[in-house]
Amino acid sequence: MATIYWSGAIDTDIDDYRNYVTGENADPSSATIADNSGDFSGDNVIFQSLAVSNVSNNPTVNANETFNSIRIDSGCTLTGNASYSITVDGEADGAGTTTSGYAVDIAGALGSNVNLIITTAAHTFLDIVPSSGTVTNLTINHASCVARWTGNSTLTGNLTINQGAIEADDGDETFTVNGDVTVGDGSGSANTAVLGNAADTAAMTFGSLTIDTDGKYIATSGTTTITSASSNYAISNAGTFTHNDGTVTITGGSNQWLHNGPYYNLISNNDSSIGMGIGANITVANDLTVNASKNVGWVSAGNTLTVTGDVIVNGYLNK
Repeated sequence: MATIYWSGAIDTDIDDYRNYVTGENADPSSATIADNSGDFSGDNVIFQSLAVSNVSNNPTVNANETFNSIRIDSGCTLTGNASYSITVDGEADGAGTTTSGYAVDIAGALGSNVNLIITTAAHTFLDIVPSSGTVTNLTINHASCVARWTGNSTLTGNLTINQGAIEADDGDETFTVNGDVTVGDGSGSANTAVLGNAADTAAMTFGSLTIDTDGKYIATSGTTTITSASSNYAISNAGTFTHNDGTVTITGGSNQWLHNGPYYNLISNNDSSIGMGIGANITVANDLTVNASKNVGWVSAGNTLTVTGDVIVNGYLNK
């Protein structure tokens, strides 16, 4: 396994070996890595700052690429591509200027459409908080992976956990996903894909949350906010939803239906005429609060709503 350094000596292409050197700020005329036919899967890659004297271009993703780990230094901007992803299948070991235990370590900036797939077969850290920009889509896809985000993190696209797990490092880091969150790939094996940890206390915000038959969401003991819906469902649950004594708040557009919980505290802030919908037999283990008008209704007349605590209605609860 090698640690290699981006120089951008030829152009912006991350798939071209001629854009990498064997040492920190090494001269590309004498230290370019050997031709690897585009196979970087065994390499810890450090994308060096454009301010470094022997770095000529910032990197751009123009093919699907696999690295053992990636680090983006301050002063470097990595630009992605909507058609391609970077897969990380290992983690850094501290060699060179890498940080041990990190699959992804971003100190620099991100341009548009940076998509990451993590297949690291171990507990590993993800620093996906750049100096500017955001990761677009993030996928966790190894049964032995437990990825831990290390700061208040945001995705502009989707979070997909096919297998493995992702959780906050210290429990108090927020996670915002502007798009859809999908936990599990439908394989049917119980809880092989997991989002969250019982120690997580920080706010989570998702566009929508879909838990497949092999998925599990361990909710934060703080607040999970759902801002949109996928196929009309704000939360669709065919797997396991563990409420962790937390609060789920529904706020956003119309047709935000809820599937199985059970939920602990449930708050509806949706003021659409077709707002939060009871899309299954729903149990709220503590309190239900309805804050907006024309807010809660039944998708099917046969669906039940059971609240073991208090019901506070500041708007309308429609049956």
